Amino acid sequence: MTDQASPSRPWPFYVSGVLYAVQFRPALNEDVVQSIKGKITKGVGLTGGAAAYIAAIRQGLEQDETVSDLVPSPHGESECRAFLAALLRSLDEHS
Repeated sequence: MTDQASPSRPWPFYVSGVLYAVQFRPALNEDVVQSIKGKITKGVGLTGGAAAYIAAIRQGLEQDETVSDLVPSPHGESECRAFLAALLRSLDEHS
């Protein structure tokens, strides 16, 4: 996998991977943000590099599409977007 989001791996690929990893978590809180950040930065289960996830999450949050529709989940659109924004901030601080 590349270090950048690319036409062969557009933002939904990375964002859906993140949302898949949290779909059964009861709450998308700071503990979950840190857990997913660790998976991304260590390349455990969520591979491709932090830069690819940063770019993809940023692109996803800029879209009008409903990101919560990417993966079946009990979490609503506002909760998914808030989680992704918190994850993006945390990844940005790390890089």
